[in-house]
Amino acid sequence: MSVFTEASLRPISVTGNSLVVTDADYSYYTMKSATVKIQNGRLKEFLNITLIGSPLSVRMEENDVISLQGNASPSVYSAALNNVSYFNNELDVFGLPDVVVVFSVFDGEWTGSSRVTIRLINVNVAPNVTFNGTAFGEINFVEGGGPSALVPAVIVNDGDHTHLIRALVRLINGHRGDRIGVLRSLPTNVTVAVSPVDNDMVVELSGRATLIEYMKLLSSVYFDNTLPLPLNLSLETRLLEISVDDGQNVSNTALVHVSITHINDGPVLQFSRMVDPVRVAARENRTVNASFVEEGQPITLLPDTAILFDVDSVNAAAAQVNIVRMRKGDRLNVNVTLAAFLGISVFGSGSQSLNLSGITLLEDYRMVLLTCTYQNTKDTPEASLSVVQFTVTDDAGAASLPAIVIVNTVDVNDAPDVDAGVGVNVTDTVYFTEGRQSGIHIFSRPHRIAYTDEENHCIAEVNVTLVYAFDCWPSSSMLMHNDMLMSTQGHCSWFVE
Repeated sequence: MSVFTEASLRPISVTGNSLVVTDADYSYYTMKSATVKIQNGRLKEFLNITLIGSPLSVRMEENDVISLQGNASPSVYSAALNNVSYFNNELDVFGLPDVVVVFSVFDGEWTGSSRVTIRLINVNVAPNVTFNGTAFGEINFVEGGGPSALVPAVIVNDGDHTHLIRALVRLINGHRGDRIGVLRSLPTNVTVAVSPVDNDMVVELSGRATLIEYMKLLSSVYFDNTLPLPLNLSLETRLLEISVDDGQNVSNTALVHVSITHINDGPVLQFSRMVDPVRVAARENRTVNASFVEEGQPITLLPDTAILFDVDSVNAAAAQVNIVRMRKGDRLNVNVTLAAFLGISVFGSGSQSLNLSGITLLEDYRMVLLTCTYQNTKDTPEASLSVVQFTVTDDAGAASLPAIVIVNTVDVNDAPDVDAGVGVNVTDTVYFTEGRQSGIHIFSRPHRIAYTDEENHCIAEVNVTLVYAFDCWPSSSMLMHNDMLMSTQGHCSWFVE
């Protein structure tokens, strides 16, 4: 019996040089022909023969039949037949029956036969991972663009297994914020575990599943970076290693290159200093409240702790300050003298929108924005809030997310206005005729008192003083208000000087 080992790169001798052709009446007959045939031949099995200096002719019939022709002695045929070799190209011979090779020799009258059995030895073939036939895969990650999946697709070949039990994806040079995983939903019998270790991260898929199921999962491997904007992202190419296990052997390690595409990050204006400002979340520390006292002095909008930074730019080119929710009388101002000294032009000072322009350092813009003030010029501002929005644009054209200041007005009670008549000055003249038996109304048509108060509709106290009087006195504590008799809600006092 001969032995052929699976995946062997060399053919084996069928006879092991042990075949001998004999003929008892050789003195009368020479050998005429011989045939070698695989009895139960299969598509990927081959017979071959090598003859050097032999008088015999050879004819190959398909892959598994050899015919020899020629008059020659048994020893010549023995030598020829011992040169027959066998090869099997099957990747997996597990479960295949033994191979039977039949040798037949014809002396012109009779045919003699002999059989040789070849035992096929199964050897587990390790799976092989490629990327559509290429040596390595590639992922391109765009900064801030979300997870990027593996391109091209992963191909797993395994000559003797239709299932896998495990796959490993390892990020070997991870940086801050890096993440890997799989996007596709897992089969019911497959689990995933993620194990970050230092700068390495391993995603392990475990569970028996078909090659196709594992290929789909591995083709959905993604890379992401979860640092919030702005990203302080290393541009070093990341390396991923992918391997699979069929339960007997582990595959080769396939390599994936993760290239990083940098996108210019905008500046960040925030209202409090942080130990690590790069970790600022999308809306963290960018809203603050301020209070304006009615009819008071302008207030500074930004706190002294406000900072302005950009992870990939040192200069700013513009800034805008806009009242996005405004009230009548709202006004914005900035120190234009300081701005001009720092090379920043200011447009719209004293209005509801400020535009700053000029390429200079971020710190210069911060200093000017710290001088930005708000004021409302109405005596009694509307009750709603004013919302002021700050944005800064760097010299590469990327704008910051808005920073918001919400301005609340502190109300101050205004004194009522008193008028001696519609369209009449506060000072007016009425006449009393000497000898008149009845008094006169000081404020009578067309001379009446007009009372207005933008904040209150009731009077708490009225004081009427006769600053120069001789033999006269007041006689009523009733007032006319908007053509209607209105009582005071407190008391009415009359004084004679």
